Amino acid sequence: MTGKDKGMMGLIAFLVIVFIAGVGFFMVTDNIEPGFVGYIYDRTIDPDNPGENSVPVLEGTSVINQPRYGLVWLNPFTQEMYISPTTIISRNWTKNEQEGSKQDDSIEAGTIEGKNVIVDIYMSVQPENVAKIIKNWGVKKDFETIVDDELYGVMKGEVKKVTRKTSVYNFQAKVSDMQAEIFENLRDTLSDKYGVKLIRFEFGNILVPQEIQAEINRKTSAINEVELAELDAKRQAEVNAKEVARQEAESKQELIQRKAAADADAYEKERKADAEAYSIERKAEAIKMAANNKYEAAILEKKAELEKQQAYTDVYFADRKLDLQTKAVTSINDKMKIIVTPEDGSGIGSMPGIMGILNEINGGME
Repeated sequence: MTGKDKGMMGLIAFLVIVFIAGVGFFMVTDNIEPGFVGYIYDRTIDPDNPGENSVPVLEGTSVINQPRYGLVWLNPFTQEMYISPTTIISRNWTKNEQEGSKQDDSIEAGTIEGKNVIVDIYMSVQPENVAKIIKNWGVKKDFETIVDDELYGVMKGEVKKVTRKTSVYNFQAKVSDMQAEIFENLRDTLSDKYGVKLIRFEFGNILVPQEIQAEINRKTSAINEVELAELDAKRQAEVNAKEVARQEAESKQELIQRKAAADADAYEKERKADAEAYSIERKAEAIKMAANNKYEAAILEKKAELEKQQAYTDVYFADRKLDLQTKAVTSINDKMKIIVTPEDGSGIGSMPGIMGILNEINGGME
């Protein structure tokens, strides 16, 4: 064997070893991609004594342990990996081929009358309890297959339980109520029994039998005509009521205006009467005041006259008294030589003839 042949054999042996190592690596490892979780299950462990962080499953003597992520090492002789998605899985089961399937996946929902209504379904679910999922469907089916094959059937059963209580004639009107009831029932069933969380459930397109739809259309048209007639009558009644209200408002306004005008006229008359009365009162007061002023003026004038006369009288008597005194002095002087009088003027001299002169003069004043 030449060196070239030995080199070729060595290369082949190296490649074989690399291949065996690669195969061995893939046999003892498993890679969990993002959005998934892996569970190792062991076929040799007693399910009645699974050990810590393990849950018995219905796969012979298998048990499932805690969740794993990323690169996981396995014993290829006793262990296998069950991989489950952690994301939400959505399905559109419809009659339309453009909804993700080339076949008719819609369901026939029965009614009270025994008629079938074609219904499109939109549903979203998510794994919630992997142990329950494996106990129900084992480890050989992936979750999406379970959704397509198993949960589809469970959903159909829950839908038909509810729709059988509804009439075909008001099926569309009861869609919201039926959706809510189905969602509640299906949510509890999937979670309690199958370990699956229901995220969304909705009806899509609804197709009732053609003859039923035609009858519904006729009834709807008749109802619409009645409702339109009632609506027109109601609108006309509203128009009439508005017109009556408008006329009543105008009448009230006219009455208010008339009353306002009458009140204004009465007020003007009252104001004029008050003005006249006030004018008369003022005139009376003026006359009274003038009379009082005239009376007071007359009193003052009379008083002034009396005072003037009194003054004249006082002056007259004062002048008269002075004249008499002068006359008395002259008469006395002619007959009296000496007159002695005390300081207070009360004493009179005793010369004879003086009293007679004074009496004579005084008599002339009376």
